[in-house]
Amino acid sequence: MKLLVVSAIYLFLIVTCHGSADVHTANKYIIDRANRVRFYHGVNFIRKEFPWYPSELLDPSYVTNLAQWGLNVVRLG
Repeated sequence: MKLLVVSAIYLFLIVTCHGSADVHTANKYIIDRANRVRFYHGVNFIRKEFPWYPSELLDPSYVTNLAQWGLNVVRLG
């Protein structure tokens, strides 16, 4: 069931965010289509066993807190 939920979230993000991260690098910066420098602030979530993602990421209030703290990237590993 969790795999189905994560898959649905992933599909939703692909559909809604397609093209929103159209960026390239110039020197040491990441630049978007409008020539703005993009800044990414994130956190690493490492889990080396199935289901490969931490259960906290399925909690909407936890994810809302991450966004309110200024984080806009999650790296799964």
